[in-house]
Amino acid sequence: MANLEKEPIIEAQTLDNGLILELRPLSTDDVEFYYNSVSNSKEHLRHFKQTVVDTCPNIDSAHNYISNPDRLRLRFGIWVVSLVSESKIYVGYINAAINKVGSEAEIGYWLDKDYQGNGYATMAVIALVNYLIENCKSVKRIFAKVVVGNFGSEKVLERSGFMPKGSLKEPPKDADQLEPVKKRVYEYPIIST
Repeated sequence: MANLEKEPIIEAQTLDNGLILELRPLSTDDVEFYYNSVSNSKEHLRHFKQTVVDTCPNIDSAHNYISNPDRLRLRFGIWVVSLVSESKIYVGYINAAINKVGSEAEIGYWLDKDYQGNGYATMAVIALVNYLIENCKSVKRIFAKVVVGNFGSEKVLERSGFMPKGSLKEPPKDADQLEPVKKRVYEYPIIST
């Protein structure tokens, strides 16, 4: 399995106008970008049951989340970087939670509402899947779960090569949630070499 303590910067794709989409490991330098993005997208994230809204209600909790990484989770900020000015814009977050045996990786992601519809999530998912396949040889299954009705996220996964594999109901995660959350499961077909 790859060393999850030291993730690299992953260049996802070169965009138009001298821009690059990069996945950069989250660091404490990113706290303000991360928190502002969560705050800016709260309603959208809540609608699709993203727990990030509840785990990062203020900048201190965002700092705590970023400064205390889970060693079985690859966590990246999604950045658009200008090759000309060297400026960068934080547009979202992506992660891969790898099970304890290292055989499965569950991908999760979200974009700031202001940056949706540009293909950034699709590019980020493809880049992370490629990274997992190339660097985490013990991973034999890559999957994602999407709240039923989140058609944008379903399209991201389908464009990234994932295929629907069924559905499930997850139990409520907090007192405000009365019903189980219905999700579709998507899986990436890994070809063994």
